Amino acid sequence: NFLGDGRRLSARAKYSSLIAAGGVELMQPHFFAARNRLILEASHDQLDEASYTVNESRFRPRLERTIGADLTLAVAWRLAWVEASHVDAATAAELDLRPRGLVSGPALSFVYNDTDDELDPRRGSVAAAGVRYSDTFLGADFDYVGLWAEGRHYVPLPLGLVVALRAAVATTDPLGADNEVPIHERLYSGGDGSIRGFGRFRLGPRSSNDDPLGGLSRVEGSFELRRRIWRGFGGAAFVEAGDVALDPWDFRFAGIEPSAGVGLTYATPVGPLRLDVGFPFDPPPNDESW
Repeated sequence: NFLGDGRRLSARAKYSSLIAAGGVELMQPHFFAARNRLILEASHDQLDEASYTVNESRFRPRLERTIGADLTLAVAWRLAWVEASHVDAATAAELDLRPRGLVSGPALSFVYNDTDDELDPRRGSVAAAGVRYSDTFLGADFDYVGLWAEGRHYVPLPLGLVVALRAAVATTDPLGADNEVPIHERLYSGGDGSIRGFGRFRLGPRSSNDDPLGGLSRVEGSFELRRRIWRGFGGAAFVEAGDVALDPWDFRFAGIEPSAGVGLTYATPVGPLRLDVGFPFDPPPNDESW
């Protein structure tokens, strides 16, 4: 209730081997209508990946509107200064990267969620899609448009089993040369939250130094069978596949790389703790077989 009227002021900080981030956010509910909320966010992120480091300072005002109980629409404006450093020499040469510049432009998105549990769903669906745009006409140094869509569906079965399905596609069109897309907004696949049989970002094109190049098109899909075993423990078996292409609008469904694996979960008071082990059907050269 910051300054009354139900406003919320929040601060966040995060540190790990991959990201150091911090920011503040002010949320104004009932912005001109009961179902609207205005969110003002200022933040700074430092991403440390294997082949690059990116610092991004960002200001993003966002207007959200809920429709019914399950649908949320959002329109935002993103203004960000991006600077890439410690880029692997082979990656920089092959992508002809622009190391720094301003991103400026609108973003639109929607999320539909009618699942029965936010953290451990057993029935229902999630559908989300969005578009983001940056243009020199709007003061930016980068010209590109990115589109993405993802769907998840959960089906309860007899004997306490649950089928979890996921499909996702994304493409980024540089509207010119490939270096119009910041390196951390290229599309990557592999690792936690993606195709688990591959290491982080290890599914897709590589540089001559065997580092991930990312791409401009991506497809991913998974089939998972889950079951609660005993008290807070649960198990899962999954098959999933994905592909990353260097060109925009290049969805190569025939060339996807599959993997399979098993998982163990434990329900904690703040959400499920999970351990997954995945095995690619055709491990990439110089990579682990699991």
